[in-house]
Amino acid sequence: MSSPRRNVLGALALLLLCSVLGWRVIQRHGNGRDLERLVAARSTTTTTTTAAPAAAASVPTVASQPISKWVPTRSLAAGEKAKFTDAKSTNRLRNTAASADRLVREGHALLLRNAFVDTASGEPLAIPSALRSSEPGAYVVQSKGPIGHAFRARLASAGARIIGYMPVDAFLVQATSAAAQSLADAPETAAVLAYEPYFKLEPGLLPLALAATASVDPLKLVLTVPEPDATMPQINALGGREVFRERGVDGTLVTVEAPESALVPLAQVAGVHLIEHWLAPVFANDKAGYALGSS
Repeated sequence: MSSPRRNVLGALALLLLCSVLGWRVIQRHGNGRDLERLVAARSTTTTTTTAAPAAAASVPTVASQPISKWVPTRSLAAGEKAKFTDAKSTNRLRNTAASADRLVREGHALLLRNAFVDTASGEPLAIPSALRSSEPGAYVVQSKGPIGHAFRARLASAGARIIGYMPVDAFLVQATSAAAQSLADAPETAAVLAYEPYFKLEPGLLPLALAATASVDPLKLVLTVPEPDATMPQINALGGREVFRERGVDGTLVTVEAPESALVPLAQVAGVHLIEHWLAPVFANDKAGYALGSS
């Protein structure tokens, strides 16, 4: 084949190849206008994306407010029905309908003798007004997590005296209101609840304390008193007469005789932390022989 003919065939082949490639480009991107629109759209997207952080940065930020660790309480008026009731105990207060098991699993429960409290709900605990105090003198302070050395050290530094353990992960402490506030501000603390007079009474005494009228019949009571020498003058002034005194787990146990009308005033005394019925000792001869190994 001659050289001129070879050159013509090469030019035709090159022209055919260019035509095929051009057709594929047109099929993929459309005509020139579509391609321009595509480029413009991408430019707009890039500009918007780049400008977005600047717009977000112009939104003012709101400073987070500190969350109060005080368990809210309120007075329950006479005749008012409580929002939450306990199916197992008539006079047990609640600020939640959740079961005790659920509260314990979730880690924010205070299980007192006369109250089940959800410390994280924010729902006020309604307490009969007659059994509240403006200066309780004692508080239930709950640790943030299991009780450890840091939490105990925090209580000591605030001047709080530990009276006893309260479930879950809490201590009943004797402290001033200023000390209680400092504990509420501490990072080791999960919740603080004022230890109201209502919590001091054993369940069997609550109906007497909540009754509209009180008799003059004497009651024989056992009071848990951490500092009896300082507290007994107040008890005597309310008509209480000391019968017996012995050492207890959470303080001195003082057996007193007092009129039924003094029951609520005794619960109002800050130095009294627990009030129970006195139970007469009984002989258990059926068990004594086995215990002594004489039967």
